[in-house]
Amino acid sequence: MRIVRFLRRKLGEAEIWVSLAVAWVLVRFVPFNWWRKSIGPIGGEGMAALRVDEAATRRAYGLGRAVERIADRAWFAPVCLPRAIAARWMLNRRGIPSRIVFGSRRNDDPAGRKLLFHAWLKVADVVVTGAQGHHDFVPFEKRSTENSSDKSAGEDRPERELSDAIATRKF
Repeated sequence: MRIVRFLRRKLGEAEIWVSLAVAWVLVRFVPFNWWRKSIGPIGGEGMAALRVDEAATRRAYGLGRAVERIADRAWFAPVCLPRAIAARWMLNRRGIPSRIVFGSRRNDDPAGRKLLFHAWLKVADVVVTGAQGHHDFVPFEKRSTENSSDKSAGEDRPERELSDAIATRKF
């Protein structure tokens, strides 16, 4: 029985390593439009009625912690977006619905970029990856509806901003 648990744990770790590496390569070297659909809904897009039972939420949180732990040890240093993508793929394979939320905030450092970006993964209302500092960022869909009085004019704005941010490798 111990051997089975050991093998299951090692296979899970291998799945995380491979998912992180593939996600990192996609974000780093492949144009966003080519892999956009592989990450599923962004933010609140089509996820208003997302319901997940408590056991699945706990399982997702544990998987997210494992992804974060392994990503911290990775030599290729995956930042928030590859972590969220890898965890999303893994949760999707386990039948647990999730969504990646993208946000931005102004940078106070005059020598740095004007905007900082962050991505985190949510299952129901639980942040699975990217929890550290996510409260400092305004999600794209929230910001676009607050800044736009005409809802139809701002509908594709988050997608366009996200595409621009990823294209310039800001995640």
